Amino acid sequence: MKTPLDIHTLWLNLYPAPYDYEGELEKLRRYAPDAAFHLWGREATKPLAEEYRPGLWEELFRLARPVMAADILRWLVLWREGGLYWQLGCVPWRPMKAFVPEDPGIECRLWTENVMSPAECQAMASKPIRQGRPEEPIRVANQVFYCRKGAAFAKRMVDFLLERAEKWTPREDYDVLYITANAAVSEAWDRFGKNDPRVELTELSETRQMVRWKHGGMWRRDPRPVVAEAKRPEEPQPFRLLPPNGPRETAKSLVYRFAKRHPHERLLRDGMPWEGEGAVRALQTEGEAFLAERKIKRIVQIPVANSADNRFLNLLYDRVPACDMVLAADWFEWLPYHEIRRIWSQILQSGCRWLAVTTCPLLETQANRGVGDFRPLNFEKAPFLFGKPERTIPFPSPMRRQDRVIGIWDCRKLRERATGSDER
Repeated sequence: MKTPLDIHTLWLNLYPAPYDYEGELEKLRRYAPDAAFHLWGREATKPLAEEYRPGLWEELFRLARPVMAADILRWLVLWREGGLYWQLGCVPWRPMKAFVPEDPGIECRLWTENVMSPAECQAMASKPIRQGRPEEPIRVANQVFYCRKGAAFAKRMVDFLLERAEKWTPREDYDVLYITANAAVSEAWDRFGKNDPRVELTELSETRQMVRWKHGGMWRRDPRPVVAEAKRPEEPQPFRLLPPNGPRETAKSLVYRFAKRHPHERLLRDGMPWEGEGAVRALQTEGEAFLAERKIKRIVQIPVANSADNRFLNLLYDRVPACDMVLAADWFEWLPYHEIRRIWSQILQSGCRWLAVTTCPLLETQANRGVGDFRPLNFEKAPFLFGKPERTIPFPSPMRRQDRVIGIWDCRKLRERATGSDER
């Protein structure tokens, strides 16, 4: 029997601001039912602090900012217990087991939150607490990290943060980041982490495909700019159909077919992982009865219409070939919303009856991104609002969210939602 992954999170009730931590924890449990979740509150962390150093608990909660206690305790918990630390509100974009280092020699795995330009690093030198020293270019996250039990780096982080907390008192919000939070972890990585073969840092490009950060900011105290009161957000509306392509789009289609490659095609040809063939096999096995009952015979894959001739099909400009179903497996996840909407409009206006796409039904929050910047999608949620699919086909992958499936929607119903009409 496999030992479940231990996932730790802290909730110390430091702030009166409302936060549904139980709801956030339940989302994680539903997403990773095989993991063992540990919610550390004050009663559970106090013995750990006192065992580490008598009187430490009181020292931590005498710090000028309560969040600094949480910054230190998360490292102490992982040093003692081992596992994955996960800050509530962060969204996993891969299976939880993907966050565990594959190399057994790696004791700690960290993730890159941001990479700063030389100008940005130098600008941070103006912060009084930095005493003229620029910030490190790699900003390392403290919201998510993995440590094996007793990891030397985790122990060193506890001592490093305690030393800084005793030395400095924060005068502004940035100081908290510098003393015990992300800027401190970045300095630790630069000083004694990057040359330690037992410590691994995940590069920014991979990090952005693994996790969406939560930046709550409840601990911040600096005055914020006065802005006009925000309007109450309107109820999300389903995607609306765009007009059919005209002469301009036709001209672009000819340019990209005969003169130069479109950015989408460059993305695909330059090594973007695409799982169209695997999706077809999943449809033909798990969805065999569904396809047969509805007489679905001709399936067009995008962005590669036919694996035999390997022709790139760009539905921003190209016409949808005659077919019963369009299959977009792991493709829309690489495109921005406005391009997804254009392609979706082309499909619905083509007369195609069925649309099959990869979707993550447990994903609660979405993100718009540029071309080639991956993120998972849930087509039942805004801005898509497709409604419940007619059928879902299991389509697991170690490189994608573990709730990923192929969802199949009836294009007639999608057109009704998009136009407000009833075609029946």
